[in-house]
Amino acid sequence: MVKRFSAVLVVALTGCGADAIQDLLPHASCNNTALGTCQDFTGAVGAARTEFQNACTSTSGTIGTADCATANRAGSCSLSLAPGVTTVTRYYLTNWTVGTATAACTAAGTAAGVAPTFTPN
Repeated sequence: MVKRFSAVLVVALTGCGADAIQDLLPHASCNNTALGTCQDFTGAVGAARTEFQNACTSTSGTIGTADCATANRAGSCSLSLAPGVTTVTRYYLTNWTVGTATAACTAAGTAAGVAPTFTPN
């Protein structure tokens, strides 16, 4: 019975597309008002989740499960770190301009060894 249910669930999710599957992956956020940033982390499991939480709290950030706020953003920087593991850093106008947020995004991509995607808001 369990195998049949699991197979049906996988087929149903596959039919919904990648976005539906991505929505089911573990999610965490790190809000850092002092830095004017909030980071959404998808695929947060095991050691990767622990590393994300430690990095967040070491910079006086607050761990949460809700998505980062959309109001007053200068822009968002998306980094695909591994299959199913993505970080999206939101830069807020309290501390950032579009120019400084773009530069920070480029530096983050270079440090992670991946191509970043910056979206001004």
